[in-house]
Amino acid sequence: MKLTRVRVRNFRSLWSEGDEPSAEIELCPGGNYFAGPNNAGKSNLFRALALALRREDVVLGAEDVG
Repeated sequence: MKLTRVRVRNFRSLWSEGDEPSAEIELCPGGNYFAGPNNAGKSNLFRALALALRREDVVLGAEDVG
């Protein structure tokens, strides 16, 4: 199985009011780079990925629970 797309909705700073994803990213087969200013949501994107892929290994904090 290969991960080709990531969609995140309403997780930490990745928030939207409607049903549309807060972040939707197409992944390239060779590799991907994530760059941006501080507080853009890069780390929260990876936290969401970790939660989806390895739920039992992720420790949630108070800021993660709505």
